[in-house]
Amino acid sequence: MASPTSKKGLDKNLLIGLGAIILIAGAIFLFRSCTRDECPAKIEIAVSGDLIVDGVVQFDDLTDGATEWDWDFGDQSPHEYVRNPKHTFTKEGTYRILLIINGRCDAIKEISILPKQEAIQIDVPDLPVATIVGPEEAMVGEPVHFRDASTVATSWEWMFNESGKVDATTREVDYTYKSPGTFSVVLIINGKSEQVIHRIRVKPAKKKAPEPGKPAPPAPPVMNSVTFINTMKKVAERKAKFDAFDPYFCGDKTIKITLPDKSVKTLMAFCLEVYRDKSFTGNSASFTTDKDSDCITAIKLN
Repeated sequence: MASPTSKKGLDKNLLIGLGAIILIAGAIFLFRSCTRDECPAKIEIAVSGDLIVDGVVQFDDLTDGATEWDWDFGDQSPHEYVRNPKHTFTKEGTYRILLIINGRCDAIKEISILPKQEAIQIDVPDLPVATIVGPEEAMVGEPVHFRDASTVATSWEWMFNESGKVDATTREVDYTYKSPGTFSVVLIINGKSEQVIHRIRVKPAKKKAPEPGKPAPPAPPVMNSVTFINTMKKVAERKAKFDAFDPYFCGDKTIKITLPDKSVKTLMAFCLEVYRDKSFTGNSASFTTDKDSDCITAIKLN
């Protein structure tokens, strides 16, 4: 029979052991509580893309503070461990998407995947097609003939882009340009159901021979390399603007200039750049002239 003394010793040792276990468990609980972040109040999952069979669905975790991710797409496919995965579902139905962040915080989002839609063939009736028949070149002061070759048009609106308004409303029309340049001829048929554009280059008028017994008109001023370079320098110094060139180019504001780097611009655009930047570099220039009018039609800057 055990003595009363040994029984008391045993009870004391048992109590000490239980106390130690409780202290250790409490310390572990406190350590984990202090070292783990709390779960966010709301885990935000965004879904975008094609929610159909074989479509690519984009999943995005918008939760602040997330550092680890575990995505379960609910279709027995392998998990994904990145923040913003893409996934393709092979069967239609409703899926519960489970996201676990930071190893312990989770959220579920339910999505529906629809069946793949078959392509639908829609018969679209042919629309009226406007067709401009007319020359690509013309001359100031000479009538130019245009017509619409479409077979379904019942109304027409012609704009030749000199007046800023509709110039004619018939299927065929004659128009006389008053100034040289490149113009867009616009035709609208059947009340704006169809529009087409035709580009035309209008050259300066031909030189007129003097009438018998009347003196010849004064010759226009001649543009040469020195005059052009000096005029461009005045533009750079803001002592002249683009209209300083008007007498030399028969009023054609669309004349092209080829720069030393082989790029091509309109002379007006180039003058605006020189005027704005207050700088001009160029040593000489050569010119192409129209044989009928002697007006300059192109410039090359060296």
